[in-house]
Amino acid sequence: MIATVADMSRQTPLLAVIAAVAAYGLVLVVAGLTLARTVFEILGFGLDDGRITADQEPYLRLVFAVLGAVIVGWMTALAAVVRRFGSEGLPVVIASIAVWFVVDTGISLVLGFLGHAAFNVGFVLVIAPAVALAQAAEEISISTPLGSRKNT
Repeated sequence: MIATVADMSRQTPLLAVIAAVAAYGLVLVVAGLTLARTVFEILGFGLDDGRITADQEPYLRLVFAVLGAVIVGWMTALAAVVRRFGSEGLPVVIASIAVWFVVDTGISLVLGFLGHAAFNVGFVLVIAPAVALAQAAEEISISTPLGSRKNT
C-alpha cells in the first residue's frame, strides 16, 4: 500500500535518522581518511598512523569513499521504502539493519576491533528509537477509529 500523509508524518523521525546516516556516508566519501584520523581515533578504531604509509593513503581514501557511497545508496533505498510504503516498509528497514549489524559487528569482534563494535551498538541505539516510534505510531493509528486507511 502507498503511504498516506498521516503515515509519512509518523515516519519523520525515522527519515531524519536515515538522512543523518546518509550524510555520514557523504562525509566518508569526501573526507573518510580525515575522519579516520580524528573521530575514529577518539572512538578507538582509527588508523595506526605508524603503519599507514603515504603510498597507501589513496587506496584507503578509495575504501572509505566506496563505503560511504554504499551507505548513501543503502539509506536512499531505505528512505524510498519508508516513503513509498510507510509503516508497512518497516520490516525491510529492520531486516537490513539487523543483517548489517550482525555481519559488521561480528567481523569487528572476530578481528579484534572492539571500538568499532561499540560504534555499531551506538548506531543501533540511535536508530532503534526512531523505528520503535514509527511502529508504535502505526499501532496507535490502527487501533483508533480515525486511524483506518484506504488502499490506494
